[in-house]
Amino acid sequence: MAYVKKRGNRWRVEVNVMINYEWFRDSKTFDTKAEATLWGIEREAEMKRGQVERPEDKTLRDALFHYLETEVPKKRTQRYIDNATYRIKSFLECPALNVDTKLHSLGYEVFDKYINYRLNVSGVVTSTVNKELTFMRSAIRLAQKMKWLDHNPFEHVQQLKEPPPRNRRISDDEISRILEALDYDEEKELTQVRHRVAVMFLFALETGMRISEICNLDWNNIFIKERYLRIPESKNDDSRDVPLSMRAIELLERMRFHSKNIEYNVEKRDQFGRKISYRAKPVFYNNSNGKAPGNASKLFSKYVDKIGIVDLTFHDTRHEACTRLARKIDVLDLAKMIGHRDIKSLMIYYNPTATEIAGRLG
Repeated sequence: MAYVKKRGNRWRVEVNVMINYEWFRDSKTFDTKAEATLWGIEREAEMKRGQVERPEDKTLRDALFHYLETEVPKKRTQRYIDNATYRIKSFLECPALNVDTKLHSLGYEVFDKYINYRLNVSGVVTSTVNKELTFMRSAIRLAQKMKWLDHNPFEHVQQLKEPPPRNRRISDDEISRILEALDYDEEKELTQVRHRVAVMFLFALETGMRISEICNLDWNNIFIKERYLRIPESKNDDSRDVPLSMRAIELLERMRFHSKNIEYNVEKRDQFGRKISYRAKPVFYNNSNGKAPGNASKLFSKYVDKIGIVDLTFHDTRHEACTRLARKIDVLDLAKMIGHRDIKSLMIYYNPTATEIAGRLG
């Protein structure tokens, strides 16, 4: 029998057929209910004719596709959906990953080979491989839930040791040199892109926000009188409110004074997977194509390199901001402001020097 139900913005059909007292199951997701219903009828007829796949026939490819079709669309953020889709498609095309391996015989050796290839041939860092393995583990867990395999092939696959987190601070002298390189002056009009990047740089030092969050800032989510802004969608899929210092408000007011009345349509998914659309009013960048964070980061790095500052990225403003903010507010408030769920992860960004700590001791 075929069962059709709506999941988010799509329709999922499940077909269950008993043959010789053994249940067989298949499923697929479609954009419309009509497509799902038609496929369900046809697939049920095929299965009754004996065109069934047994669990022992399922491959790693099937597990990855099944996760991509059934679980990824449920995710709230388009950022995660796009990232998961890209990752899984890259797995399917990777020459070092045998995706046609039967799940019942899938062992850790398959993943070890993939890890060695990514580290030694592709040249990526261990943190990237760990993120990739997270998607694979999710696909395998779903396959286990579907009873496609009765063992955990990741049992002997260890999490790779990642390099220590960056500990790059930004000196006042470097801040001055960067602003000069970006031709930024408090009295000048913001006529060029690099002027906006300079304001973003200063704003990041005040708030500890990521460059993607700054590029996605919308006037609809900024509340000057209440002295906070709202980030509807962050890296970890949570929303959060960021309190604003008087300096941060000054920078926003500068952008309001110099910004043009730009609007563009945005389509996203809500927490139930439904598509919603609204008119965005960007503060710093028109990010309708999603490329603004990358472009802003590259432009920042270009001018930093130009003046000979070594080993500094825009993301280092998050480290600097956390360390400065820790002098002013409680650590729990800081974790909430920065968007960390636990204090341990916050320590990655909190990097005071021993001299700074000693200065507080009196």
